[in-house]
Amino acid sequence: MKAKHIRYDLTVPLYGSAISIYIADDMSDNINAINKDFNLSATNDNSQAKSMQFSNDKETRFAMLFTEHENLVQVISHESLHISWYICEYVGIGLSPKNHEAQAYILEHIVSKVNSFLIE
Repeated sequence: MKAKHIRYDLTVPLYGSAISIYIADDMSDNINAINKDFNLSATNDNSQAKSMQFSNDKETRFAMLFTEHENLVQVISHESLHISWYICEYVGIGLSPKNHEAQAYILEHIVSKVNSFLIE
């Protein structure tokens, strides 16, 4: 997939957490797009991926920003783990070695939806 910028939105069931996925050839395109879409002032740290949690007057949202590269599948898994932690913390799920099943389901859902979107 080669595109200047693509945005995909998904919601995590049960928790209603909204996640925006951005993918572009260059991270600066993602940063510019999310700043415009949500009136943010995120900065470009020249990474291949970035996970974010942000709030405005209406809602708290989560976002993952990716660039095109050969390790995209691994990076999606990595960033999805970050987002699953953010969501668990946001909704008040205390994670521990004995209490992490909710995080596993959230992670599975995010990775599945993002990979399905990329295959389309």
